[in-house]
Order: sequence, then C-alpha cells, then structure tokens
Amino acid sequence: MTEFMKELRKRRVLPAIGVYVASCWVGIEILDRLTERYGLSPYLTDLVFWGLFSLIPAVCILSWAFGRPGKDTATRAVKIGVPLNVLATAALLIALFSGKDLGRPDPAAASAPRVTADTSTAEPVPEESLAPEPAERQRLGMFFYRNETGDPELDWLRYGATNLLEQDLDQDPYLAIASPHNNWISGYYGRLAAAGFEDGVNAPATLMREIARDSNRQYFIDGSIRREGEDLVLVTRLWDVNTLAQREEIVQRGWNLFDMLDRTSVAIREALGVPSLERADYEDLPLAETYGESQKALQLYLEGLNVRMVKNDLSQAAEFMDAALEADPAFVMAMMYKGQILLETGDMAGAQQYFGQAENLDYRLPSSDRAVLRAAIYRVTGQTDKLIGHLRLQVKLTGEARWHQQLGGLLMANGELEEAREQFRLTLEKDSQNTGLYLVLSDLERSLGNMEGAIENARRYQEARPGDMDANLKLGELMRDSGDLDAAEALYQEALLMDDDSVQPPLKLHLIAARRGESERARRYLEQALEIAKTPGQLALVHSTAATYEARLGRIGQALGQLRAAQPYLAESQPPYLVALQIHTGMVDLILHLDDVEGARAILDEARALVPQPPLSLFLEPANARILGRVGDIEAAQASLDEFESVMLQLGFRGVLFQVPLVGAQVAADIGDHEQAVRLFEQTLEEIDESFIAGQMYDAAVPDLMGLLANEQVAAGQLESAALTIERGLDLDPTSPELWLAQGRLHKARGEDAEARVAFERVLDTWSDADPELLRLQQAETLLRETTQAGA
Repeated sequence: MTEFMKELRKRRVLPAIGVYVASCWVGIEILDRLTERYGLSPYLTDLVFWGLFSLIPAVCILSWAFGRPGKDTATRAVKIGVPLNVLATAALLIALFSGKDLGRPDPAAASAPRVTADTSTAEPVPEESLAPEPAERQRLGMFFYRNETGDPELDWLRYGATNLLEQDLDQDPYLAIASPHNNWISGYYGRLAAAGFEDGVNAPATLMREIARDSNRQYFIDGSIRREGEDLVLVTRLWDVNTLAQREEIVQRGWNLFDMLDRTSVAIREALGVPSLERADYEDLPLAETYGESQKALQLYLEGLNVRMVKNDLSQAAEFMDAALEADPAFVMAMMYKGQILLETGDMAGAQQYFGQAENLDYRLPSSDRAVLRAAIYRVTGQTDKLIGHLRLQVKLTGEARWHQQLGGLLMANGELEEAREQFRLTLEKDSQNTGLYLVLSDLERSLGNMEGAIENARRYQEARPGDMDANLKLGELMRDSGDLDAAEALYQEALLMDDDSVQPPLKLHLIAARRGESERARRYLEQALEIAKTPGQLALVHSTAATYEARLGRIGQALGQLRAAQPYLAESQPPYLVALQIHTGMVDLILHLDDVEGARAILDEARALVPQPPLSLFLEPANARILGRVGDIEAAQASLDEFESVMLQLGFRGVLFQVPLVGAQVAADIGDHEQAVRLFEQTLEEIDESFIAGQMYDAAVPDLMGLLANEQVAAGQLESAALTIERGLDLDPTSPELWLAQGRLHKARGEDAEARVAFERVLDTWSDADPELLRLQQAETLLRETTQAGA
C-alpha cells in the first residue's frame, strides 16, 4: 500500500484530480450565472455537471499514464479505458437528458405573460407552469391613513391613499393584501368598529397589529397625510407584526397623489425585497392609467366603498358608482364594482352589462385584474366549464398562488374534491404563510373519508400557529363527530382560554352541553357568547345558534324569534341572497314543523322579495319544493327541485346538491312512501359526508337527519337498519329527541313496550316546553298513549 501511495504521488494523480474538480466547479458556477442572466435552459447546467464529473475515471487513467516527469507513451489502459469512459458518459447523458429542451426557451414562455388568449374554449391544461417558480409570498395588512392637515375636506384622502396603494401593491404576485375595504366581512372593519373606530381610522398600532396577526399577516401598513406649503406630505409606515417594530418609513412630497403612491409602492417592495422588481416582464401599471383623471369620480367611488363597508348598503353603494361613472364614463374600477354589486343582488344581466363595459376598457387594468374580470364574466354568465378552464390557464401561465387557491375553491364547490385538495397543496407550496389552508385541507380530507388526514392537517395548522384557537376548534369538531364528546369538550375549553374574545368556543361548548342534555350549562354558554359578541357577524352567529337550540327543544316560536334577531346583523355583513338562504329558508322549515303552510309561504315570499331575479332566486327552490310537497303537489315539487339542480350544476355548486334528495325524502315521508324516504335520506347523508360543508352539517343537522332516517326505516319495516342508524346517531348526540323518538318506535315495533315507553317519555321530557302545535310532539304523545294502553 505504501508503494502504491508513493507511485500516486510520483505520478501526481491526486493533484490532477483536485485541479480538474476545482476547474469543473468554477466552470459550472459561471454557467449557472449565465443560465440565469440570459434565460438559457435550466437543464444545461445539469448536463455539464454530470458530463464533467463522470469523466473523473478518465482523468485518473491519463494522470497515471502521463503524470510522471519525463516522456511517456499511451498504455493499453489509456487506449481502452478513456474511450470506454467517454462512451459511458455519453450513454449517461442520453439517458438523463433525452427529450429535455436544452435550447434557449421562448421568452414568452419563461415569463408570466399578460393574459390575452381567448379562453372561451379553454380545456384543462397540463399542470406544468409556463412561468418561473415564484418566490415566497409575503402577506400584508393595510389600514387607513390619518388626516393631519386639519382640513376635513381632505378626509377622503384617508381612504383614497389606502385604496390606491392597495391596488398598486395587489398587482404584485409576491404580495397578498388585506384591508378594511376588501376584508371587512372577516374582521378588519368589524374589529375596528367594535373597538369604537366606526370610521375605520385613528386606531392604535396595537389594535392594527392584533387584527393583522389574526388574519395571518407578516406586516401591516398605516400612514398619515399632512401639508407643507402647497405640497401634500404622505408618510407610509411598514410594521412588523411579530415585533411591532417599524420596518420602514416612506415619505413622499408633492401634489399628485397617484405619483406619490406609485413611488411608495416601489419603496415598500424594495423594503420587502420583492423579486418582481428584478423581473423584466413584470407589469407595474401607473395608478393614473387605472383611476383616470377625475378627482370627483375617485371621491364618489370611495364613498361607495365606504357605504358598503360601514352599512353593507348595496343600493346606496351602487348609486355612488353611478355618480362616479357620470363624472368619468371611462372609470373602469367603478364599472367593475357596480358589476360586483349587481352580481351579489342577483341581477346577472346588469352585472354582465357592466363587466362587459369594463372589458372594453381592460387596457386600463393590470393583467391580474384583467384575468379577474374575465373570471367574473364567466361566473355571471354561468359558464362554469369556461371559468374552470380560465383558472387553469392562469395557473399555467403565471404559477401564482392566488390562482391555485381560486381554482381550488371553485373545484371544491363543484364537488371535485381530490383535485381541489391538490390545488390547495400547491397554493401552500407557493404561499407557506397562508396557513389557514391547512384547515381547508382538513375539511377536504374529512369529506374524502380520510379522518386521519383531516386530523393531521389540523395538527399542522396548530404547529404553524400554536397560539391560535382555530386548530382546537377544528380538532374538537373532528373528535365530536367521531363520537368522543369528552375529547371535543377539552379542546373547546382550551380554545376558550386561548381567545376569550371569540364567540366560537362558548358556542361549541354549548353544543356539547346540549347533546348531553345539560340545559342549564347550554344556556349559560349561549349567554356567555352573547356577552362577548360585538361585531354583526358574531351577533348573527349567536342568535342563529340559539335558534337551533330552541328548535331542538321544540320551541319553534322562540327559534323563529332568534332568527329574526339574527337577520339585521347578518344583513350588515352579507349580501341579500345569503340572508334569504340562512334566515328565511330556515324559517320555512321551522314553520312547517307546526304544519303552518300559509305561514311558510309568507316567509318564502319575503325571501323572494330580497332575491327577485334568477339565478340567485333559484337557491330558494328547495324551500318552495318543501311547501309544495307538504300540500301534496308532488309533480310541482319535483319540477322545483329539478330547476334547482340544473342551476346549481350550471353555477358549479355541486356541493350543495344534497338538498335535492333531502327535500325529496321529506316529501316522500309526508305522503307515506317510507321506502322512498329511506333511500333518499340515505343518499342525503352520503352526499353530505362527501360535501365540503360536512363539518357544518354535523354541528346540528346530521344527528337529526339520522333520527328522521331511522323513523322511516322503522316505518318501512327495516328494523335492523334502524337499530344501526340509531346507534350511530346516539354516539354523536346522546339526547337527540329525533333519535329517541325513533328508538321508541323501534322498541314498539319489536313489541318491547316498556322500553318504548321509556324512550317516548324521554322525548316528551325534552319537549316539555315545546309549542303544542309541534307535529313531532303530537306524534310522540300519541305513540306513548298507544304504548301505555297496549301494556295496560
């Protein structure tokens, strides 16, 4: 061995290899930079790396043969070994890089081009993106500026500066922006107003930080406006959410607000190190191009945004948009917002008109907004297939997280859960700070029948945001719906300790207490939630939950009163069609529990007045079918359900189609077709389990539906199936009166009169304060009387 090492040194083999490897590495580094700079194929560097380093054996052979001082001749090893190594290297490179494009890529394909293609016939596209892999997104919360000029006529600038800066920053695919104007439903404005800042301005930094942190933002922006001579001075501050340290202060002076905010936008992105500033293809459209020249139009537009934000008054907001368009007929932003308002009120034809006008001026919009506008047109015209194709195209062209997320949401609503899951996973890869998607993925895994995956995603959220209660709420929901009420309660109690300003933990604890039959505790939790509630959304949720509890106890009049109490709060934060769906359809179902068909019709007419135009008015057809079925007009009820199903399929809302078999089952039960009712109730439960809203349905509806199914199974003579249904249902809700009514019927059908009496008495005890007109109460009283007489 010693002689061999001496020979290696003599022949200078090791130095030769060292020099070769070092030279190769320097060459590869240079090539890598050239690839980046000139857009060469990314496979070129890999090819050179494997080619050069696989030739190291040849270098060893050559240095052994020619490394000693003096004249050498080629040996057999050189003549055979070197060519073999070259051939082996060639074979390796062919195997690794056959079919790879090693030329310079098309610049249009290497960037994220503007969308100018007609996607009207867009087919699903391959998953590979034509855009470079984007860097990590950064998440910003924005708040309104302060007016420090002393001139109240300049108050509009507080909102204008924020709105303009938000528009400019939102062009950037590496930024995710939230503000009171675009995030008012889920907390920004509601939290500000609840804290006493009803105009949304002058909030302390600590409150802004809390709001931004709760919406999972890394930074937040606020600012102020003052005068110095003839100039405005715009001061913008960028804050770190975690430390509340000021990351940057940007001061701009001048009189042109658009120019100042364009420069501010660039300075913010420079402070954050946003990669788009180095991309030659990045489009940064000046604000003046989008907003036009009219200050009056801009002020009216902002008034409309504020009316929507503060009052949720869609009609008044629409009037402001009309006035803005009168001041500037080419104000494309007002056109788009007017179209959105009409869409939410159900005026699809009007929305299509305004979106079409905006599309004629889309050269005034950045490419991201042009794509959003095209998506809105497909949505408003009910072209769901084209909308999905359009979103797939945006994913392919841009590779941006926002488009993956929008595509995932649409696929989820359309019942395409596996692909939706993949899109949300891709969103998280590109936007890892968007940790709320773990909870969405948890719901998707549950709906796909993977409870372990659902729990795992909730745990991932918990790891990402350990102090946040939402993971506890989700895990509690999963434990509860697995029948482990104790584990669910422990998780909800932890959530209550984490956030005593949220109504969610006490409402979840109320549900556990209700299922255990602990009425005093259930009511205490409701009272606690009502004391906590401050925002309209919170108050609406508390009253809606109270309505469900009153209905459980058979107190239908009280339940209707709670829904009426929830209605104005819901109307402050939701469009009319959602108010009609969440309030009025629930009221129709409750009134039919009292067999009051005329009262149900009156409520349905009230709902139709809120949403008079199709297709949104057709969301009310299940309630209409329910009424028609109750009066025995089965053909009309079926036609109503068929129309609802057709529209939901057209709009891409397959996830809500469980309502079709549900209403069909209720109608079949009303007319005594028990076998049909069983089949349709089973289909309903199966479709709910496969729907993205399964967790919401399990809060209250699913155990009751199991009770209705079991009752019909008994009536159809399917006693063993009824027993299994009841057992499963009582695991979820041990005191459900619907399930105990079915239990009593099952015992009675088996001739177990004593056990039947106990079950019926338990139902009547739960409904001891129920409205006497309650049909199920009357049935329970009749069944108990018959069973008692039979045993006498």
